[in-house]
Amino acid sequence: SNLIDGNFPDCHSVLPKNVNKILKVRRDLIKQALTRVAILSNDKFRCVRLYLRKNQLKITAKNLEQEEAEEILDVSYEGPEIEVSFNVNYILDILGILKCDNVRLLFNNEASSVQIEDC
Repeated sequence: SNLIDGNFPDCHSVLPKNVNKILKVRRDLIKQALTRVAILSNDKFRCVRLYLRKNQLKITAKNLEQEEAEEILDVSYEGPEIEVSFNVNYILDILGILKCDNVRLLFNNEASSVQIEDC
């Protein structure tokens, strides 16, 4: 492979710093749940909502016809209740590449970026 010489953005600047919320879950479980819920997500935006509370993750999606899907998973999470939204395609792409049994989602608040890593 060739080394490309140039100026590149600092990719580490978008990763959350001083993470205070960590969700641990089996990769296959969250991937399957997201795949099922995604069926009823809006075709254009593919938005799913993740509601976190102590040791529980609720994943929901709604489309323009007001049809809703919901999945509840047992997870490892000790932080405060929080709600975050994602384009489900991006998360499924990441989960499809990882080959580990468990993943961690690291973030600070509803508006911060999220780091997904194997554990």
